[in-house]
Amino acid sequence: GQAAAPNTMDEFLIGSWISFYDPAIEGYENQLKDMAESGVNWHPNPLSLAGHTAGGASLTYSMTELNAMYKKYNVYFSAVSQTTASITMSESNKLVEEVTGNNLTNCNSYHVKDEPSAAVMEDVGNIFHNCLEKDPTRFPYVNLFPNYAGAANLGGTYEDYIYNWIDTIGADNLEYLAYDHYPFTQFETVRSSYFSDLETVRAAAYDNGKLKTLACTQLGSWNGMVRPNADMARWNCNTFIAYGM
Repeated sequence: GQAAAPNTMDEFLIGSWISFYDPAIEGYENQLKDMAESGVNWHPNPLSLAGHTAGGASLTYSMTELNAMYKKYNVYFSAVSQTTASITMSESNKLVEEVTGNNLTNCNSYHVKDEPSAAVMEDVGNIFHNCLEKDPTRFPYVNLFPNYAGAANLGGTYEDYIYNWIDTIGADNLEYLAYDHYPFTQFETVRSSYFSDLETVRAAAYDNGKLKTLACTQLGSWNGMVRPNADMARWNCNTFIAYGM
């Protein structure tokens, strides 16, 4: 069906960020089919590969080709830059023109930026509003930092950072107040500031008309982090749900 206007999309989205492994092992479409059958119904970064390089393999599908595959398996995706987890103002114009001009029914959003710092928030906000102005039927998507990003990135306290983003965009223009916070480290069973972020985001959402909220679970490991087992992954999901994500 058609994508929804901002703040009207009530379908519960379950997404995946770095979604695909090397397509030389298993084709992109077969991987998409497997994820759809598992309940994943949205890819905010549809051309991402595990490790970002996946042994040198790359994905170069056009937006029209992506839409045909995603429509087949009833999965949504975001329009995003082929090379980075953000888009420039000129790229946003091209993406909107391609999405609207080709009636890409399963593209429900524009991936504007991953983890913007306070210093670039105004510029990111301008791109966000440009997408929304040119295509109000799809939502711009921005994923915010966790509190451990540090004061230099946050521009103050974590509360300052979250409220600054809402003020920059305008609560009525946000489909989701989205952020990531990865709790399982090699030094703490659960990162000590994990619930503080949940409280801050939940309070900000309530203060601004009960915004819909979105958070990223930790399903992988990297330097200093622990790869979760199934019970840890369930715990991560259930704590988010308990706070209304």
